[in-house]
Formats: sequence, structure tokens, C-alpha cells
Amino acid sequence: MGDPTTSQAIGPVAAAVATPIKDTIWGYVKRHFSYVFFYEGNIKKLKEEIKELCQKRERIQAKVDSAQNSAQVTYDEVSSWLNQVQVAEKEVDDFLANERKENKQCFKCMCPNLIWRYRLGKGAEGKRIIVASLKEKGGKLESSEVAQPARFPTEMLETYSEDYMNFQSRDLAFTKILEALKDSNVKMILVHGPGGVGKTRIVKEVTKQINKWELFEQVVEATISQEPNVKDIQDQLAAQLNLKFDRDDVTSRKGQLYNRLKHTKKMVLVIMDDVWKKEDMEGIGVPFTDCKILITSRYEGLCERKPDQKDFSIGVLMQMEAWELFKKTTVDISDDDSMAREVCKECGGLPLAILAVGATLKGKRTHAWKDALQKLKNANMPEIPGISPKIYTSLKLSYDNLNNAQKSLFLLFCLFPEDVEVSIDNLVRFSMALQLLSDVETLDQARDNVLALVEYLKSSNLLLNGKNEYFSKMHDIIRDVAIYITKRKESQTEHDNSRWPESQQFLVKHNIQKWPEKGTWEYSSAISLRLRNVNVELPNDCSCPKLHTLILEPGMLKLPQDFFGGMEKVTVLVLIQISMLSLPSSLASLVNLRMLFLKGCKLGKMNVLKDLKDSIEILSLKGSKIEVLPSEIGQLTRLHLLDLESVWPLQVIPKGVFSNLLNLEELYVPCKFKNWGCSNLEDEIKSSQLTTLHIHVPDVHLIKNLPLERLTRFQILVGNVSGLPDHYFSTTRRILRISSVHIKDELKILFEKTEELYLTLLEGLKSLQQLQCLEINGCQNLEFIVATNLDGMEDKYNNDNVIQLPHLRVLVLARTSNLKGFCNSSKSSKLQPLFNCQ
Repeated sequence: MGDPTTSQAIGPVAAAVATPIKDTIWGYVKRHFSYVFFYEGNIKKLKEEIKELCQKRERIQAKVDSAQNSAQVTYDEVSSWLNQVQVAEKEVDDFLANERKENKQCFKCMCPNLIWRYRLGKGAEGKRIIVASLKEKGGKLESSEVAQPARFPTEMLETYSEDYMNFQSRDLAFTKILEALKDSNVKMILVHGPGGVGKTRIVKEVTKQINKWELFEQVVEATISQEPNVKDIQDQLAAQLNLKFDRDDVTSRKGQLYNRLKHTKKMVLVIMDDVWKKEDMEGIGVPFTDCKILITSRYEGLCERKPDQKDFSIGVLMQMEAWELFKKTTVDISDDDSMAREVCKECGGLPLAILAVGATLKGKRTHAWKDALQKLKNANMPEIPGISPKIYTSLKLSYDNLNNAQKSLFLLFCLFPEDVEVSIDNLVRFSMALQLLSDVETLDQARDNVLALVEYLKSSNLLLNGKNEYFSKMHDIIRDVAIYITKRKESQTEHDNSRWPESQQFLVKHNIQKWPEKGTWEYSSAISLRLRNVNVELPNDCSCPKLHTLILEPGMLKLPQDFFGGMEKVTVLVLIQISMLSLPSSLASLVNLRMLFLKGCKLGKMNVLKDLKDSIEILSLKGSKIEVLPSEIGQLTRLHLLDLESVWPLQVIPKGVFSNLLNLEELYVPCKFKNWGCSNLEDEIKSSQLTTLHIHVPDVHLIKNLPLERLTRFQILVGNVSGLPDHYFSTTRRILRISSVHIKDELKILFEKTEELYLTLLEGLKSLQQLQCLEINGCQNLEFIVATNLDGMEDKYNNDNVIQLPHLRVLVLARTSNLKGFCNSSKSSKLQPLFNCQ
């Protein structure tokens, strides 16, 4: 029995505790019941609150616009509030749209759905609280100043590129990033924000400023990407540091890179662009404590915050900024700009979306604008990791407005690795093999067509510039969208995947550890796989009845003999870094194969090539290892292109291999190969269609009687030369390097076409024309670069003529002790300008 005194004492205490618990439970139950029975009232209150918030936002935006017109800088607090309101308005609009849609469905059922009412009532109340909080904060902002006089340094404004729009919402971040880079206490800077807001663009502008200030010994950058390849990243950094790796394994390269970056007089700035995971930055060889690191990423929580780290957020453009960018892109907007403003609003303030949509609608009539607006508003928005639905709908609109050839080339880009610069030559070869181009018969015609298509895609803001006009790249977000387009339901197995650009189903997976699961690749029309696990097991027989393109990099693995069985429709096959004692016998079943690219492979017997003589038109062994060129190549009579560039150690090209290739348009022979074993190549290279020739001949007589006059592109080395010089850079396509030979008439036709010329220890040199790059080395007897006293040239260059090299960009002179001047004309009294100043 318990003590009665104790029982009497517990009673009041229990009652005192039970009362608030009862009230708390009842309040909780009552609140949640109210979501069901008063959901309509909650929605009504939400609509009233959001209406008042929009009105407040418009008044504050008007104050901001007025301040901007007076060259004032908006306070961070105000900009942040406007961005938060913009997000809140979008979320409420979507919520109310879903409410109307679901309400119609419940009305058809003619019965109350309590779960649906509860969800709506609770959701409306939650959003109302957020809106009310923003409205309260907006009330305070409305009654105070929204901006201050600009303190942005004027000298900094001069650093912006011509194509970079300086937005106020970016100014503060731009300035603070610069300040953080100058601050010795800051070791790491993270610039984060959604994909497509322009993080990389801002960092590039910051880099230009930093380079002028010379704060660091060097600024190097690497793109990490969603599918990082450590070796590629190491190569990117090493190239900028002029570092040559002694060994090829990742660990050794990591140590060399680490020591190079650590032991410098001044700190090195390392920019890592498009980082997805913290782990992706590790293992490269960057000493994080000895370098300053600048990172761009879509993820705010990428790195654990430390005292020596600064984070900067880049958001979407403010409404007026988005409109200015849209106007600049579309150029010609009518006086009634209401529809254009609606289209711009649908881009969600994302520069990437605005540029794509603006370029698409540039110069279009009203009906095109109406159609675009309808598509943007009604589009199904898929969930693509790391990509805003607004980005997808905008890019999809741009894609839909392309013609078939443009669409095909656009989709072709996503088969290449992320962030890689794709050469025009590769695009030409793929396009010809896949027959993507209409009314094109030759590779030269295809090249002109592809260049025009690439230029159009660049002007549509769907492609980016490469290192020169012969390279281009695709933004990683645009590439993700392109891949998604090929995965839509309408491109699945019921359709004929052979038609371009419709009905394509691509499987693109790079840096993966295993072969894709069964059922994910069998009905693909194009497959691009790059495996990083050398122990991966490949299937013996890949049955892909609709496959037209296969790109495979399994990393020095051996292919099963029956691997290509069931791929009868394949027209393009690219194998990268595979060791093959002999090509798989199943290769003979690829009766439609038009392009075979064996890149960086270790090759043995290639007997199977003779079984492909009726189909192959493009063959590339670029970078592969082989000593004797297979004689079977001579049986490929339909061949239009043969690329042996960087094939080494190539010692023997059997006599007669080239002589049967009468349709050959392009021939690339390794620059180190010169063991021709004949006195004249006229009997070896008989094709009258030849327009491109890369070759090294020890004696100029070897190319006598070759159809050089047809060449539109060439890289010809004559004499005792080992290759192109270390500072060689080619933005041109007609290159001639001559050493230790007497200039003969055989080269006259080439001099008239040459764009880059390298000369060493020559005799008999007369004149030069059409040059962009000229190196003269060891020509001791050369007195003038241009001689006008030979063959009647004195009469041509009289007092009224000025001799110029209008395209010359680079001139290198070495060991030319007798050089007196540019031109030896005795008649002209004018100073002869060397460069075209324009």
C-alpha cells in the first residue's frame, strides 16, 4: 500500500502537468483539423497575402530602378529580398495552379477528398506564413533607402570584355571576389549558384583583372565537370605550367604537379571550374595549403566551411537586368514589348536561357513569339539533376527551331566528353560517315557546311568558341539537355532510330566503372562509353540492332572476338586505347561501316580490313602503335580519308599501299616518317582527288609531279626537319617547313598558298606571299625578305605600289646576319610597312 500522504501530494502536481499537455495536444489536433475544414479560407488568405506582397515588391522595385538610373548601388539586403520574393511568387503560382488542376479532378469524382484538403490547407498556411514574413520585412525596406552611391572603382570597369554585360547584381560579388583574392588570409574561394547563372563567366572576368594586377606567379585553371578524369585535369594544369610528366601513372603525376605548384616564388592561383563533389578535387596534386584555390560549383555545401574560406552566391538576374540582356540579344523588339517581357520572364532570370531564347527569336515575327510563349508556359518540365526546368524549356525551344542538319550536329556534340573542345575535322568525319549533310559530295564541301552549321549554333548561343575557329565546345548544361532530348519516350524502341535527327536514343556514360546494366543499351542508336576500370568484363556478343555509332574507351582491355556480332547497322566505330593483337573477327560483320577510328590503340594484325573494302570511306589510326602499315589498307578502294597522324613507331609503308586509293581526298602521314624507299611519290600517290596532304619528304624531288595545285590544306615538311617547332600554334591550314634544301620550282605553287612558313638554311629563296606566320632561321645569305629585282618584279613594284604581308601575325628571325631590310626595291622612296595595321 502506498503512503496516503504521498498520493495526496502527487495529485495536484499531476493535474498541473496534465493541463498544459492536454492543451498542447488539443491545440495540435485542432490546428491539423483546421487544415481539412478551413482549407478554402487558407487559400483565400494566401491569395490576399501574395497580392499585397506583389504590390509591395513593385513599389520597392520602382525605387530600385530609380536608384539605378542615378548610378546608385542597391543594398544587399534589398537585392536579397527581391530575389526571395521572386522565388516565393513562383512557388505560390505553381501551388495555386496545382490546386486548380486537382480541384477539377476531385469535382469530377463528386466526393470530398480529405487527404487532398489537408495537404492544400497545410501547404497554403505554410506558404502564407513565408509570404507574411517577406511582406513584413518589405514594409521596413519600403520606408527606408534602398541604395547608396556607387563606390565601384572606375578602373575596374575598363577591364570588362566587350561581350560581358556588367550587371549590378554581380558587381558586389565581383568586387568581393577580387578582395578575397587579394586577402592573404583567404586560401579558398567558393563561387556557387544554380547552373546557367554565369558563374564561370564572372570568374573569367575576375581572372582578367587579376592577371593585370600580377598578384600571383601564375593563374591556372581546369574544368572538373560531372564526369571528372584525373589525368585530363592534370594535363590541363601541366600544359599551363609548362610541366612535362616523367611517368604516366596518376600517382607519379600527382607528386610532380604538387611539387611544381608548391615550390614557387609567389603563390599560384588554381581555378577549378564546375566542381560537383569535394572528392573530385582530391587526388589531382594541388597543394591546397600552398595555393589559392578558386572554385565554381552548383552546390553551396560543397566544402566544409573554414576560417580561411570565403563563399559567394551568384543568383538569377534581377527582373530589369534580365530584360536588358534579353533586349541586347534579340536586338529588334517592337514598341509593344509586352509579349517579349512575358517571354523573358519565362526564362527565369537565367542568362543561359535568356541568351538561347533571345537568339532563337531574333528577327522573328509576332506569330513566332506567340508560339514560343505558349511552348514555354505549357512545356513539361523534366527533372534533370543540377538543371533548372526553365533552362530545359528554353533550350528545348531553341532546339526545336533548328533545321534537321543543325539539330543533327547539335546532338553529335553530346557524344564527346564533357567540356572538351571538338575539332571541326572530327565533326566533318562523323557527319560524312553518318550522312547527316545533304547535297555534299566531297570532304571539302562537308567542311564548309559544318563550319557554317557551327557558326549558326554559336550565334544561337548553343555552342561556345574554342581555342580557334577550327574548334568548338558545348556548355555542360546544354550537353546534359542534348543527352536528355535523345532519351525522350518518343525515341524509344518502337521507332526507327536510323533517322536523323528524329528518333535518336543515345547512351552516353563517361568515367564509369562497369558495363551498363542489361536492358539499358540494347535499343540505343548511339553509344559513347568511357570505362575507367581495367578489370571490367565486356559482353561477348552485343546485340544492338539499331546502333549506328559506337564510341568505346575501355582502357587497354581486350575485346572479345564476337563482340561486334549483332551490330550490323553500325556506320561509325571509334575504339580508344585498346590493345589488340588482331582486330576481332566479328568486325567483318559490320557491312555498313563507313568510318573506323582506332585512336591510341596497340595494333597487331589487321587482316579483317579486307572484308570491309566495300564500305569503309574514312580510316584513322591516329596515335596508335604499329611498325608496318597493313597492306590490307591498299584494298580499301572506297577510302576518301586516311589519317596516320602520330602513328609511331611506323617504320614501313609497303610499296603500292597508296596507289590503289584513287578516291583519296585527305592523306595524313606521320611527320616523323620519311623512309619512302622510292625516288618519286608520283607512282605511290595517284589520287586526282587529293585536297589535303600532311607529309614529310627528305628531298623536294619526291613530291615532283604530285597534284599540289589542288591542295586546299597542307602541312608539308621538306628536308632535314624533325617536325614543327615548340612554339608552333596552328590557326591556319596551309603550313610549309623547309630546311637545308635548295628551293626548286616544285614548291612554287605551295609558296603562293602557304599561310605559315618555317625556313632554315636555304638557298634560292625568291619571294613570299599570303603569310600569317613566318620563321626564317639560318639563311645567312638572305638580304631581303621580299626581293623585287628578279624576273621583272622591279617593274611591278613601282613608286605607286607598297609591298605588304597583310596577313602576317608572327615573324621570327634567327641567324640571318646579312639581312639588310624587308624589301630591296630601288625605285620606291616610301617606307615599306611590314604589317597590315588594320
